[in-house]
Amino acid sequence: MAFLPEAELKGLLPRLRYNALAPRTITTQAAFAAELERVRMSGYAYDDEEHIEGIRCIAAPVFAYSGRVVGSLCVVGPRSRMTRQKLKGLRPEVLTLCGALSKRLGLR
Repeated sequence: MAFLPEAELKGLLPRLRYNALAPRTITTQAAFAAELERVRMSGYAYDDEEHIEGIRCIAAPVFAYSGRVVGSLCVVGPRSRMTRQKLKGLRPEVLTLCGALSKRLGLR
């Protein structure tokens, strides 16, 4: 969602339900919008037990030649093995792989 065109994103955010799925779930539109901005600026997203308690992941988008997101790569694991330090260590690899896939899809 972070890489949707601005007009599309602004139309979508008010229609979402911000229900808590786990204790760390983002539950307000303002907080979610801020997180999407962070993702857009950094190029990757973390899920730190926001969807399922005890599960963490890092993900990054794969872009097509048009600049639109057509997929993503995600590394997921249990909190016991997917520590915050492990997530940070995976970040360069995930970003590199997504960049390489995007390039193969024609992104310049």
